[in-house]
Amino acid sequence: MKTVLKAGAISFTAFILILQFVFTFFAASLAVILYNMRFKGAVPYFVWAWGHVLFFLMGKRLYIYGRENCTRDSNYLVLVNHASLYDIPAVMAVFPQVSWLGREYLTRIPIFGQVLKITHYIPVSRDLSRGVKKIISSSINAGEKKSIAIFPESTRTLDGNIQQFKRGFIHIQKGTKLDILPVTLNGMYRLRPKPRFYINPFTRLEVIIHQPIKNEEIEDKTVPEILEKTKLIIESAYKL
Repeated sequence: MKTVLKAGAISFTAFILILQFVFTFFAASLAVILYNMRFKGAVPYFVWAWGHVLFFLMGKRLYIYGRENCTRDSNYLVLVNHASLYDIPAVMAVFPQVSWLGREYLTRIPIFGQVLKITHYIPVSRDLSRGVKKIISSSINAGEKKSIAIFPESTRTLDGNIQQFKRGFIHIQKGTKLDILPVTLNGMYRLRPKPRFYINPFTRLEVIIHQPIKNEEIEDKTVPEILEKTKLIIESAYKL
């Protein structure tokens, strides 16, 4: 019986992944075309729709809590726990204008790399702590200050538990003076963790937006204190 159920789950997942790939390809292509035609304002709507439709194709919806804790006219350093490939679509469905910080080589992938560029992706070298402050500070000085999202764990959890936070995001915060916005994602590990191919269609997906941590609150804090404070907040609402 278990073998039959697993085979069904694998077939369902393969079908869903094909649908998601096709939709992503056409949505990304159209977004790039509109961007190059000077319709830059349309990009966030495509990003928002992309995030929601990927979950819709799985028969899922995102339950979002704490929207009142952030405002559209404010910029944040968004910290999110990391458990699944679907973490990014979940964040983009809530924060479609956020810029992601990540590896430089991703910008060289056809189409996907172009989409990253038009969503103000911030590429960095393998050593996260070197050059980040300069890159982000220069974008702020150019009048392009935006919210930035990052996974402080760096990699996806393998056991469902939130891992230790890396200090890289603190370099970013110190360089930008952005308020930190902690966000907890629930259900993503059960949906599709890193070691597993198939999707679990029965898990509830939640995005919980916590109250921001003001820059003034952590200006005089040590690195270990900031790591502990941010991790405790995200863990406070986390459900395995």
